[in-house]
Parts: sequence; C-alpha cells; structure tokens
Amino acid sequence: MRGVILTVGALCALHTAGCAAVFRDSRAPVRVESDPAGATVAAKEGTGAAPVELPVPRSGITEVRVTMPGFEEHHGLVRKRVNGWWLALDLTTCIVPVLVCVPLFVDAVSGAWYDVDPKYRARLLPLGTSLVPSYGADGSVYVARRPAPSPSAAAAPPPSSPTVVPVPSLVPTISESERKASARAAYQEGMELLAQKNWPDALSRFQDAQRLFDAPTHLLRIAQCLVVTGKLVEAQETYETLTHRELQPDAPQPFREAVDTGKRELNDLQPRIPTLRIEVKPSPSTLRNLTLTLNGRPVPNEVIGIARPVNPGAYRITATAWGIPPSKEVSVTLAEKDERTVEVKLGR
Repeated sequence: MRGVILTVGALCALHTAGCAAVFRDSRAPVRVESDPAGATVAAKEGTGAAPVELPVPRSGITEVRVTMPGFEEHHGLVRKRVNGWWLALDLTTCIVPVLVCVPLFVDAVSGAWYDVDPKYRARLLPLGTSLVPSYGADGSVYVARRPAPSPSAAAAPPPSSPTVVPVPSLVPTISESERKASARAAYQEGMELLAQKNWPDALSRFQDAQRLFDAPTHLLRIAQCLVVTGKLVEAQETYETLTHRELQPDAPQPFREAVDTGKRELNDLQPRIPTLRIEVKPSPSTLRNLTLTLNGRPVPNEVIGIARPVNPGAYRITATAWGIPPSKEVSVTLAEKDERTVEVKLGR
C-alpha cells in the first residue's frame, strides 16, 4: 500500500500538480432550489430561475442570493468540507524530499481537497416587519418572522412583576382653547392651499387640523382632497365617517352643512370607483402557502374572488405557492368606473 501511495505521489509531482487537482475538477455542480420555486438566483458563478445548476469552485466562499417579489431576500453560503482522504494522500508526499510537497501546495491553493454539497435549498419567507437570522441544516442563512408585540401586550407588566409606578407623560400638552385655535389656523392654511390647487399640501393641513380637533368640516375637506389626488377608496371611507356622524342639537351650522354636502358627494363618488376581481387557478383551496401580491406588496388571500374597490391606476399581480411554479405577472390598468376580472395561473 505504501508503494502505491508513493507511486501516485511521484506521478503528481511529475505533472507539477496536486494529487487531488489531477483527478478532480476545480469546480463542482451545485443545484440551487427555492421554496417557493421560480425565485431569482444570483451568485458570482451565474444567475437563473430556481432550480438552476451553478459551477461552484471548490476553493473560497460561494455566496448565494435568492429573491422573489413579496418575500424576504435570502442570503446564504454553499457548504464545503475538507475531504480527509485527499488531504492524507498529499501529506504522505511530503515524506519524500524529492517531491518537495508540490501536491500539498497545489491542492491547498486550488481547493481540490474540498467536497461541495451538490444541492442548496433556499427557503423564502413572506415579507415581515421583524426579522430574526437563522441557519438551516444545509448551511443556508435565512430570516424568520417575529410578530411585533401589540402595544397592549408590550405595556402590560408580567403577572409576577412588582407594582409599576406610573411615570408622568413627556408628551407636550396644550389647553382645549389652544388646540381649537391651532386647528383653526391649520384649516385656514389648508383653504389657502386649496385656492392655489395645491391638493397634496392642502390635504396635509386638513389632516393636521383633524388631528388637533375632530370636526365635520375637516373631514369634508380631507375627502375632497383625496378625490382630486386619485385616492377614491380612501375618500369613500372618509365620506362614510363624515356622513355617519351624529351631531348634537346645538352643533354649529357649518358642521350640519358639511355632513349634508358629504352625503351628496359620496353618492356621486361611489359609481366612479373601479373594482378589481382576482381569480387564482388552480383553486386556492388546493394550494399551500399561497401568496398574492399587488404591485409587489402582499395582499390577504381573503380578497381572492371578491370584486373589491380599488383606486384608478396600473396594477401588477403575481401569485406563488409551495411546490408549484409561480404565476406569470399579470398587468391591468383601471380607469374610473371600470369593473375588471383578472385570472392568475400558477404552474405550467
């Protein structure tokens, strides 16, 4: 056996190459998969839609980035391990001085000692507000969602905690008279901006006034500005809040006029709002981890099949599910009064 090893070592030296480098490629094929399938894979060695095969070098670090609309971006490293057999064979060559450890040096530089995992799997998770890094069994690095604690849960002390002494609020406070005067000033500025047809800034001022003091006149102007800026759905909800306002018998006349005006304008607005119905094929009940996105943002699956009001504009719709190729992007542009149904198909 010793003679065989020395013979192989001598051959390696004669070729001025490492033993492992003589018999093994400097790169190994790695199949990159994603869950859900079809995500975009990017690495120094190439790009493509998962599943895709990349020629990964045995030496160095290989980083993989996987992306898909509506999901957190995935980063990870392809796992590589030293092959003990090739390392031991190279070490034996150093026993014979004439070989000058050439195979050892060559294989160390080329990375030929290393075995590369033939498969890399990226698990993609829906977009979340709080992310926690984690490490998969395959060596990949991914993120997990951690639900943000609700304000009430965060504020409540643990049952076993000692009595909490209230701390005085540091939020600035103003008197009721100052609040009304500030709201009146913000409203007046909004009216001046309205006269200049500066709708976005006028909307901001009316919203400031409403936050300072709840008044039907503020809600009416907010709704009107939302209509002009194309936010018809938000305008409808503001009108609904206004028209359901119960006024006291001694309410000022401008408040009553604002409610009456809001009712008329709401009736005129409702037929103008377009609707969009999204159908998914195959049936959502047969799909796992179905994720629907509208202009890159996830939307609840409960909206599937419902003709829901949307603002006029252009929309891009995609769908993904576990274990099935994602849908092609569906584009639709809605004008006022449009009623559209679009079908999103997953799989081939």
